[in-house]
Parts: sequence; C-alpha cells; structure tokens
Amino acid sequence: MTKSDQFRDTVCTEWLLYATGTALDSAVDQFPYNICTYWLHVSNMVDTVGEKKYKNLSYIAKAALTLSHSNAIASPELIVSISKLS
Repeated sequence: MTKSDQFRDTVCTEWLLYATGTALDSAVDQFPYNICTYWLHVSNMVDTVGEKKYKNLSYIAKAALTLSHSNAIASPELIVSISKLS
C-alpha cells in the first residue's frame, strides 16, 4: 500500500465520520455565509484522545478553498458560480 492509498483511505474514513456526524449541525448555523470560518472550526475539532478529528479532510478542504480564492482575483464570477453549486 502506497502513501497515496493510505491518505485516500484516511480521507474516506474522515469523510464518512464527517458526513454521518451530528456534532457539526450547530456549526452550520454559526457560520452560514463564511465557508473559510466553518472549515477552520471543523479543522480545529478534536476527538476523545485530543487528536485533530478531521486532519486530512481539512487538508483537502483548505486546498480546495485556496484554489477558489486564488481564482477569485482573476475571476470573481467564478466564486459566485462555485458558491451556487454548494
């Protein structure tokens, strides 16, 4: 198993926890219009041992948000289009 395979498996596991968890339901209400603040909150969540709960999933989210923000400088319309898809 390669590191890429391990990373993929870890992200899939974290995604399943994220998608089925209810702890973030209230967070959606706290950050309804700011996706960056929402994902900062998600990335700072810890499990019962004190480890980051969504470490790898947050890495993916940060990469996706970084790409969309870097494109916003060149094309503000792109962000509006992406936001409507979510």
